[in-house]
Amino acid sequence: MTADLDGRSPAPAHSPHPSPSSASPTIQVTHRSDRSLTTRIVHTSLRAFRPLEQAGRKVLSKEEDVYPPGSPRLSPKAAWTEGCRITERQIERIYVYDLVREDSVREEEEEGEQEIGDDEVELDEGGEDGDIAHAEDLTHEEEDPSYEEDSAREGSARPYNPPISQPHTTSPSTTRRIYFIAGGSWRQPPTKEHWRFMSKLALELPHTTVSVISVPLAPRETAPTVYPRLLALYERAMADAQANGERVIWAGDSSGGNIVLGLIGEVLRVGRKSETTTTPPLPAPSALLLICPSVDAKRENPRISSIEHVDPVLDAEESQQQAMDWAGEWGLDDERVSPALNRKKRDHVVRLLKERGVRVHGVTAGHDILSPDGMVLRQLLTEEGVEGKWLEWEKMMHCFSLAWFYGLPESKEALRWILDVLRDE
Repeated sequence: MTADLDGRSPAPAHSPHPSPSSASPTIQVTHRSDRSLTTRIVHTSLRAFRPLEQAGRKVLSKEEDVYPPGSPRLSPKAAWTEGCRITERQIERIYVYDLVREDSVREEEEEGEQEIGDDEVELDEGGEDGDIAHAEDLTHEEEDPSYEEDSAREGSARPYNPPISQPHTTSPSTTRRIYFIAGGSWRQPPTKEHWRFMSKLALELPHTTVSVISVPLAPRETAPTVYPRLLALYERAMADAQANGERVIWAGDSSGGNIVLGLIGEVLRVGRKSETTTTPPLPAPSALLLICPSVDAKRENPRISSIEHVDPVLDAEESQQQAMDWAGEWGLDDERVSPALNRKKRDHVVRLLKERGVRVHGVTAGHDILSPDGMVLRQLLTEEGVEGKWLEWEKMMHCFSLAWFYGLPESKEALRWILDVLRDE
């Protein structure tokens, strides 16, 4: 089915785009092929400079581009998360950054302070001085001195530090939580574009906390070393969400989308019904959001060669090597690295998503070498009867929705589409 971005009512019967029916596929696809002059100029410029950028990366020492083992501790600039309050915590030695709309948190704090103030008056009138509750004692935790020192290095990834103790961060009004894993070829932390995108989700979606996961990075860390920690993180995070009555969406772009899909496949295999297992299943998320994901790291789809010359961002050979660095001893054939493979297996991720009723939403871009395999995944989801909404936009570059901050019309519309989809979750 083709849907309109502006939310218009279904087309009449004579329209080439009919209304949904019982025979409609479970994956609803919004297809766009227009491209503005501004975006065309940007794409042309990026393609022109891509060889220079690739040459520059080869000249630089590889060590300068490698992060140490462990979860990088991040320090986004205040401008990147404007309007949001950001709180750092750790789950299983992996840093997590919770983004909540600042004004909603402030309102709740003011209400809490008013309640504390009322309690102080009552205690002051009826008890001794030692019985008085002080608001500052209730609202402030001991600060980590290293955090304040590192904060001066805004925008950089901070070195891995000993664990800090912070509880599950939530706002009393939070009913939806989005766990987001940012892409970066498995080897880079979130960029400013990521932070602005993730902050926009927190600002625009009511009652929503966006939790950014700082995944350990390749090549010092690989999928076999990281997945056990991510599985432990998932179990803890979902238990906290259930305790707080939150609906949970797992989301990611590019390599982040790859990790999300591979991780959820592993999660849904735990405790799957069989005669031999007694392990209880882990809770499933309500939905996934995959933005231009890498779903087959082998990069063998024949359509890739016809797209590579118009892709302003990615190079197939380089992308495959980066995937190999992440795969480690598992290799590119492993379905945790290439989730679209092994589709005939009984515990293939697509079948498990259908089995647990997890909706899968996604975005693909026509001038993106990852799009052919992304569309293969979408077809598998359709055939299996998994529900979801997908945006397919021809002539767009990889992860174009993250460029909304630069004013590109298609990027802004894609962001609006994503927000509309998530509001329904």
